[in-house]
Amino acid sequence: MKYYGLHYRIPLPSLPPKELILNWDLFQQSLTVTIIVMAVHLSLAKMFSKQFKYQVDTKQVNTSIFGKCRS
Repeated sequence: MKYYGLHYRIPLPSLPPKELILNWDLFQQSLTVTIIVMAVHLSLAKMFSKQFKYQVDTKQVNTSIFGKCRS
């Protein structure tokens, strides 16, 4: 097997340990980061909409963020 310049193997993806998944503090921190990212995303969208003179529909922005999460 040739590696073409890479001398190591990339490990296969796997789920994190159960302790991390069920950790409430980690969940709270990730939720906080998610809310901050959404706020920054929406404020940037509104800033660019003023600059380029178009309107932003907040429902459309939220759908673009959460649209792939729904099944």
